[in-house]
Amino acid sequence: MKIRQKAICMALLSLLMSITSCKDFLDVSPRNQVENDKMFGNPQSAEAAVLGIYGGLSSANYLGLRYPLFADLAADNLAWSGTFTTFNEIDNASIQPSNGEVTAMWAAIYADINAANNVIERVATTPGLPKNLARQYVAEARALRAFNYFNLVRYWGGVPLILQPTKSQEPISVLSVPRSTVDDVYNQVQLDLDSAQVSLPNTSSVTRINKWAVLGLKARLALYRRNWPVAAAHCDSILKNLAYTLEPNYRNLFESGLTKESIWEVDFTETNPSQYAFFMFPNSFGGRLEVTPNGSTGNLATASTNGTSFEARTDRRYAATLSQNFQLNGLAVPSNTVVKYDDPGNGNDNYIILRLGEIILTAAEAKAELGRVSEALAHLNTIRARAGLTARTTTSQSLLLTQIERERRVELALEGHRWFDLKRRNRVQTVLGPLVPNLSLSRDRELFPIPARELTNNTALAGNQNPGY
Repeated sequence: MKIRQKAICMALLSLLMSITSCKDFLDVSPRNQVENDKMFGNPQSAEAAVLGIYGGLSSANYLGLRYPLFADLAADNLAWSGTFTTFNEIDNASIQPSNGEVTAMWAAIYADINAANNVIERVATTPGLPKNLARQYVAEARALRAFNYFNLVRYWGGVPLILQPTKSQEPISVLSVPRSTVDDVYNQVQLDLDSAQVSLPNTSSVTRINKWAVLGLKARLALYRRNWPVAAAHCDSILKNLAYTLEPNYRNLFESGLTKESIWEVDFTETNPSQYAFFMFPNSFGGRLEVTPNGSTGNLATASTNGTSFEARTDRRYAATLSQNFQLNGLAVPSNTVVKYDDPGNGNDNYIILRLGEIILTAAEAKAELGRVSEALAHLNTIRARAGLTARTTTSQSLLLTQIERERRVELALEGHRWFDLKRRNRVQTVLGPLVPNLSLSRDRELFPIPARELTNNTALAGNQNPGY
């Protein structure tokens, strides 16, 4: 179906297996040790170690499925329709600390942090490695570590900051690190991104992080920290880079992958597949139909102009959720199926971490918050024009912010933003409370529980569970 460049080679896959050993998402024994002391023995192995950090992102316990999917399942974009009760817990805001999905996701992210920590500490002493490459590799590792910590804090709040690698001979007690505050984690993310930006290449690479991707992450971070001037300035810098342009055909973003709209993307292949379509397509198409578009009030797939869902008959709506006949391998896909990712057999569907569409909407939100309504409106209408929709004309700041929130929901649907957007704008109770009784009972459920295994293994976390669990 999709023709993609092979960004991660088979050698990387074997290396990654030796580092993370994620053969089963329920196998959550600690995997945060680097077993091979010769990993930095030559320039080739050093680069393989860097690529291994990227490979860690592709785990099904991380960006290969669970991390982005749960941000739509916990919100109002997806509903549980399968057999995994662990998914049902997330849909209903009744997550148990023993939930295997949450435990595996935490472990996958920390395993990737440890891979980054090893590169940061050890790559500079690699025999024969040019200094400029060593600096680039450290910068990539620091940017990836920042990305991982940013992702941890969004689900769990304050988490342990582990900035040194754990080696195989060390006991598990070395991981007894207390939780840092949310602000402390964000400060470390900012520090790593600032440091990384200095030594990263100024290229338009899509599958490896560069200066522009770091700038996009810094804009996202500023948005979450409500630092509107910084978010707007970072977005403006990216928008001036003519190497990035909106893809005219929204569907093509996901059908072909690696377009000029993409700033940073995980390139999945048949040998390193994603699982989005497998979990979203019916059994008759080789999927397991574990989730479907939410059928409750505010249904993402409903044709509506009331500000809660897709507007009627747009390419963007059709590209995300089924609203008319969709053919796959000559067969009509049943209605109410997610079709944004459409390769359940081979898993060739990429995951876009950062794209220009998000940057434009971030610029719109930041400038609206700053009272720069006309600029914000122009950004919003750029996205609407690509979707074939009429322009918004409001001059009301509050209404414009509501419209931007709605536009983010449909433009970035099923890309792992909705839950976090509602949280950072303090909108979870208003939007989801009427739909999810467990959320309306306690705001504590707006954080995921620290995995029970971590509370047992990390003595510094004992008794420090998130409230409400």
